[in-house]
Amino acid sequence: MGFFYTFTETLMHSLWQAGLIALVYAAANAALKQGHPLQKRNLLYALLLAQVFISTLTFLLYFTGSFFITLPGLLGENEGIFNIIAEPLFYLYFLAV
Repeated sequence: MGFFYTFTETLMHSLWQAGLIALVYAAANAALKQGHPLQKRNLLYALLLAQVFISTLTFLLYFTGSFFITLPGLLGENEGIFNIIAEPLFYLYFLAV
């Protein structure tokens, strides 16, 4: 797969991955109601680092072709559209960041 396609697909996956990490933080925050603010801060840092690691791993797995689930299989007939918009989405993300 091409770089732009892989990067855009990784961005799509990072949305649900970040959602799961947010749920983990919400559960941990509820458990740490009386916890020290430094504990909560350190937890947030650890979860942000986990998000970066998971997204990087997802990108590498897709780029090398080692991933067993791909969005084209999920997109069905819209795969061609995703290929067309992958490069502009990459540049839009790059400009935003």
